Amino acid sequence: MKKKLLFVNGHLNVGGVEKSLTDLLCHLDYSKYDVDLLLLEDKGDYILQIPKQVNILFFDTTKAYGALLDVLMQNLCALRWRIIAFRIILLMAGKLGKKINRLLRGVLALNKDYDVAIAYRIGLCAELVAYTIQAKCKLVWWHHGEIIASASTIADYNKTWRHFNYLVSVSEGCKEMLARTFDYPVDRIVVLPNMIDIAKIVDMAGKKTPYNSVEGKINIVSVGRLYIEKHFEDVVFVSRRLLNEYMSNFHWYLIGDGDLYDNLSAQIEEQGVGEYVTLLGKKDNPYPWIKFADLFVHPSYVESQGLTILEAMALETPCVVSRSVGPSGFMVDGESGIMTDNSADGLYKGVVKMLETEEKGIIVQKALQTVTEEFSIQTIIKAFDKLVCY
Repeated sequence: MKKKLLFVNGHLNVGGVEKSLTDLLCHLDYSKYDVDLLLLEDKGDYILQIPKQVNILFFDTTKAYGALLDVLMQNLCALRWRIIAFRIILLMAGKLGKKINRLLRGVLALNKDYDVAIAYRIGLCAELVAYTIQAKCKLVWWHHGEIIASASTIADYNKTWRHFNYLVSVSEGCKEMLARTFDYPVDRIVVLPNMIDIAKIVDMAGKKTPYNSVEGKINIVSVGRLYIEKHFEDVVFVSRRLLNEYMSNFHWYLIGDGDLYDNLSAQIEEQGVGEYVTLLGKKDNPYPWIKFADLFVHPSYVESQGLTILEAMALETPCVVSRSVGPSGFMVDGESGIMTDNSADGLYKGVVKMLETEEKGIIVQKALQTVTEEFSIQTIIKAFDKLVCY
């Protein structure tokens, strides 16, 4: 008999967590599992990649947030009774305790029982799985490379996570961080990395470079969300320093969108590097840019695993990476890439070191070997199957 699985996530818009979930769903063995996927905010960019065997459930919680009177009036006018009920039950849970969330079963139309229920994010996803969903086994995923939470928030997490059989971390570094911070049994914190579909990535990268062919030009690329913890401002200052001290025959491309887009654009202009640094915005397919770059640079100080780094390694592009929890678990400095201190100065030295090394070929082959052996589809799916067999 097939196991009944439920995954709960906010949306499937472009992002590391959402790509991880999409990859997992694409490679499950559906002769073993019946799968429901509950989305709470948006269906998103990746929805078309989800296998047809997955039953997608959607409940738009975004219409339940805002000033209480406004929410009630807007949803009353639109006859959205379930949204009104959702907001009222959440209000009651805030006053009377999270156990009240069991009333949401009918609102969300989740009246079936599952063998395994998986909160693929913390927060509301975890609370719904903990208090609302009926399942024999419950799992909650942790995808973050740092913990920024008040004592009361940590206490809330501790209470919620008591209802889960396992807390799943995407790296050993994250597991150690979780064990230090939360009151959760260490032997029930399981490491299950995100997979890297090498064949798919190579296929999507194609055989045609997106860069203008200029003899001697060094193309550098960075990919990620333009948020404060990613420290893309370091790219601007490293570019300025390269021009001042090292070379001018380079162009640095930043792929991604986020809150700091306008701020970075202004910094690029202020530092006078507009001819050398280009903000490309979000790309549905960044892989050609990664594959055909001479260098992949990841300036983020916070990574739970570092999917884009692993993808660059899979595409055999030399990587320079700021040190953080995730990549510290798989990248060996000087062997499969170069890891740097968390500063613009450290990143600059790392870039120069990689540009000058005569062992790029050895480094990229070691990097590819790491991805192939530790993050392959077969390795991760086997570990997932073992986890949900409880």
